[in-house]
Amino acid sequence: MRVDLLCTEQAVDALLPGWLDLAHASAASTPYNHPGWVLSWWRQRRHAGLSWRCFAGSDADGKLVALLPLVRYPDGVVRFAGHDLHDSAEALTDRDRLQRLWRAAVVELQRSGNCPVLDLPTLGDRDAAGLNDLGLGSCLSVYDIDPGARLVLPSSWPDYLDGLTASRRKRMRAERRALENDRGSARFEVIRSGADIAGAIGEFWELRETSWHQRGRYDELADHVRGAPMRAFVMELATTADCDADLMAVGRLTAGDALAGAALLLFSGDRVWYAMCAFAPALAKYGPGRLLLSECVRASIETGLTVIELGRGVEEYKFALGATRYELPSVRAAMTP
Repeated sequence: MRVDLLCTEQAVDALLPGWLDLAHASAASTPYNHPGWVLSWWRQRRHAGLSWRCFAGSDADGKLVALLPLVRYPDGVVRFAGHDLHDSAEALTDRDRLQRLWRAAVVELQRSGNCPVLDLPTLGDRDAAGLNDLGLGSCLSVYDIDPGARLVLPSSWPDYLDGLTASRRKRMRAERRALENDRGSARFEVIRSGADIAGAIGEFWELRETSWHQRGRYDELADHVRGAPMRAFVMELATTADCDADLMAVGRLTAGDALAGAALLLFSGDRVWYAMCAFAPALAKYGPGRLLLSECVRASIETGLTVIELGRGVEEYKFALGATRYELPSVRAAMTP
């Protein structure tokens, strides 16, 4: 495998056709190494003085088979493109090529002399193992651990319900019954593409912003994940030509004529990422967040998905609905020759 370093926007943009093909074919594909996500993030962040340090691996026929989309900050620190928004950082390649890709990247970053630190928050298991095997020794350190949760789905909705406690099943039924008695029939739909997606995202974003404000917790959100900049990123992600129509969707839960909750969903292979969610605070007593997630579980099972990635954070509702915990390290390495 030949590994090339790409440092210009034009060179990285030229990868798009092969990058999309690789994202479709690779078992290592996630929404966060998909070109739609990475390039949308780049366009939102490049004004901060970033420059590409993108490592692209090609086979003997020139086909793109490996991609490590890194960026250099003005202070010389190198990070994954998208690092401040994604739940996990993973190179896009198969296991056999992964270490060769990382070795080429580390050697080049060390040789350049202007990238003193490699900082990799929430590094995926395969990539963490690959970096560790490079023998960086004392230059490599884990400085944080991020816990998260995922839900492995059974083959049927009845099997999923059987895996919950009796008290949880009873509470789910009671909350739904109370919501429908007071507000009207509950309905869940997934809007995946077409003319409706922009409207659904706008509606979701308004609900998310309003919910955090009404609960008096808006200031808990970091600046870059709230307000107009984040809305622009999400909207671009849904509408840009870099993206597949199947990358993003909005799950909507309505009760009568009211929007009770909504979730931003990202898809890759047989997994769905429950990236963001929001619910109407006025309906909090009905457990709309739990109902929204349970309806997403039902829809995912019915469409043949096998895992719901619930992302970072270990909130109680995730585990009450059957999730298991995982941990991702944040790794830093000194790039000294």
